[in-house]
Amino acid sequence: MPMIDEIYRSINGGSPAKYFAEKLSRNFEVERIGSLAPDTRYLFLTRDPRDVLLSARAFDEKRGFRGFQEADGDSDETVVAKYASVFGRLAAVSDSLHPYRIRYEDLIADPAPTLTALFASIGVSCEERMVQSCVQAARSAENGAHMTSASPTASIARWRTEMSPALIELFDQHIGDVLSRFDYPRS
Repeated sequence: MPMIDEIYRSINGGSPAKYFAEKLSRNFEVERIGSLAPDTRYLFLTRDPRDVLLSARAFDEKRGFRGFQEADGDSDETVVAKYASVFGRLAAVSDSLHPYRIRYEDLIADPAPTLTALFASIGVSCEERMVQSCVQAARSAENGAHMTSASPTASIARWRTEMSPALIELFDQHIGDVLSRFDYPRS
């Protein structure tokens, strides 16, 4: 990917980057990426879609307008159908790419072993001091502006206490198979 190589060379003082990471949009243009860089390996960070919805709604309330997957006037069923579409595509892409997958819940609850395993999988130093340095850098970078729960660990499985039974049932109906495939309980 010549343009990306140039960008990373400029960031890296002229030296080529051994690794680079890019966040993909929900369009998952992996075929195009694969054609430009056939040795690409993928990392998926997944999060329970029910918690994603609750976090998005809390953030929308905090900033004063709707965004993400939800628009004014959408019913809960319409919103869940949108999430089912996105997460269904993610599951299909995951089946074809066999990515390294990290669960948000594991990364938040116990980041060191999660990062150690990730770093080891790509051949990056996973010495304890390196991992701890990454954990500290991530914690210090968050200024609270995006927080939508009392703490990062409170953002895990919040759907169990904050989501209505009817909404939980809609997720089970529309996306239950994907929840199971990504190791999340159906209800």
